[in-house]
Amino acid sequence: MDFRISIEEFEGPLDLLAYLVKKEEVDLKEFPLSKITGKYLSYLEGLKNVDFDTAGEFIKYSALLVQLKARALAHRENGENIQEDVELKELKNRVAEYRKFFDGFEFLREKEQEAIRMYKRPFMTEFYSFNVKKKDLVDAAKSLKKQKGFNPPASLVWHIERVIHRLVEKIERLGSFPLWKSMKDTSYSEKVGTFFALLEVVRQGIAGVIQHEIFGEIWVKKK
Repeated sequence: MDFRISIEEFEGPLDLLAYLVKKEEVDLKEFPLSKITGKYLSYLEGLKNVDFDTAGEFIKYSALLVQLKARALAHRENGENIQEDVELKELKNRVAEYRKFFDGFEFLREKEQEAIRMYKRPFMTEFYSFNVKKKDLVDAAKSLKKQKGFNPPASLVWHIERVIHRLVEKIERLGSFPLWKSMKDTSYSEKVGTFFALLEVVRQGIAGVIQHEIFGEIWVKKK
């Protein structure tokens, strides 16, 4: 039987078994057959059009599981210790192979959901060049220094641990708040420090951020 992978819905017995094996966290040979059958019938009832080939495949594999389970119970009652059936090994190998696709799909779906919440910077189609020499920049700097009232900006050291502590206290106190609006009257360096602190707070799972549009307000919300 060929592997068939469906994104929106179950399509055949292999993907159903793979899903149920993962969900129930039990070994395939210990599978509760009545539960498999009940869930598959519920799935068929929800379909508008039933694919009889697919349903036939499920019956085929269900019959195989019944046969293997009956054989195992018979050997267990007789106290026999036999090697695992070749048919069961083949079925388990097929389900394990499909699980790789199933897990890969779940991983890609998570990455897709993460990408949906991100905004990419538009690609620049125009580039600007300025014919400025190094001497022109030096002369401009000297001219600024000669102007009255010129004072170099004082260096201000921000300790990120303190900024994180203040940010966490604010999150605990308010629950949620708009980031840029709350920093309206702060200096540029404080804005940068708070933004890096927010990245660390989000990484630790203390809070989450939501931005509804590109360059829009960033809302910080407690988790």
